[in-house]
Amino acid sequence: MDSLSGDIHTVSPIQDNFQQEMEMIKPGKPLSALVLVSALFVSVYGCQPKEGPVEKAGKEVDKAAATVGQQIEKAGDNIQDAAKGEKK
Repeated sequence: MDSLSGDIHTVSPIQDNFQQEMEMIKPGKPLSALVLVSALFVSVYGCQPKEGPVEKAGKEVDKAAATVGQQIEKAGDNIQDAAKGEKK
C-alpha cells in the first residue's frame, strides 16, 4: 500500500487544534481588545505633564540659536561675495 494513499480529508492535530481555537474565539473579543488597547494609549498619552518653564525656555534658546546660525551663514556669504568683488 502506498504511503500517500491515505484519506485526503484527514486533518492534522495542529490544524484540528487551530480550528478548535478559532471556534472558541467569540466575535466580540477582538473588538473589546481593540477598545481596551485604545483606552490604554489615550490614558497614557493624555496624561502627559504640561510643558514647564524650563522646557519653554529651552525651546526659545533653540529658536534663538537657529536664528543666529542663519545670520552667521548669511554674513559669511556676504563676506565671501565681498572678497570676490560681488555686491548683493
